[in-house]
Amino acid sequence: MNQRLLSSRLAAGMSLIELLAALAMAGLLLVAATQWLQVSSRAARELLAALELQEQTRAALDLLESEVRQSGAYGLLSSRTVLEGSSPLGTAEVSSLAVGGRCVPSLAQDLGHPVQWKTWATGAWPLLCAAGPDGRAMAGSDLLLTRRATMALTAEDAGALWVESTPIAGRLRNGMVGVALQSALAPGAVPTAQSPPTPMQTLLVVNAFYVSRDSTGVRNQPSLRRKQLVGGTSGPRFEDEELVPGIERLAVSVVPSPTGSSGRLLLLTVTSRSLRLPALKRTAQRMVLLRNGTASPWT
Repeated sequence: MNQRLLSSRLAAGMSLIELLAALAMAGLLLVAATQWLQVSSRAARELLAALELQEQTRAALDLLESEVRQSGAYGLLSSRTVLEGSSPLGTAEVSSLAVGGRCVPSLAQDLGHPVQWKTWATGAWPLLCAAGPDGRAMAGSDLLLTRRATMALTAEDAGALWVESTPIAGRLRNGMVGVALQSALAPGAVPTAQSPPTPMQTLLVVNAFYVSRDSTGVRNQPSLRRKQLVGGTSGPRFEDEELVPGIERLAVSVVPSPTGSSGRLLLLTVTSRSLRLPALKRTAQRMVLLRNGTASPWT
């Protein structure tokens, strides 16, 4: 009898209550699966944003470290040797060495200070040329100046500033390439028949790194930018270039060097904001030992 009832019930299908219960369970499973997917998707976005944030912070520090380490190398000379034509920061340049669209007088020519930095408060942007791309520099962030000479000159560098050097003398040049530099003799030295050393001619590289409140084409997205000295048919000038978007602060300071040499160990601090999740930020530091010369504040 019981077996006959069970067979009859199975043949009749599910009851309404059983169907509703099954639908409720399926709905709960669907809601749980949806929430799990949302949590997993959010976690994946946060992980990707964190990785990208780490990468953009490292890219900024790698670039700044490379520039600082090379600063002060002027061909066959170092920053400790006074180059003819170089002038202190803030003074007028030699007319033949003037830079078009100047940011400040002698920004490119103060070769005795290969690394300098300046901290400014709100409204105290230190350069005469405006911050890019919209003239809005990040208040409270530092400006870092680096100077060096690199690579041999080419025909494209005819309008750039360049350094001509021998192991004992050097000068800043602009214009015709190939004019020999006569070696300077020490006081009282007697000239000999020995041929003077062949001068090296290297392109002068000057960068002013800073943080803008905007990126190119994106307002209110900060970026690390630089004013870079370039050449051309119109002569030397500074051009603005975006380097790493998402960088919102640059801080520079000198720390005591283990060798006791003042101003040789520089601490670079970079704060970066995620391009995907603006609330996500990262601050990283790196110490860099200057190989040539010393770093000093720009006052």
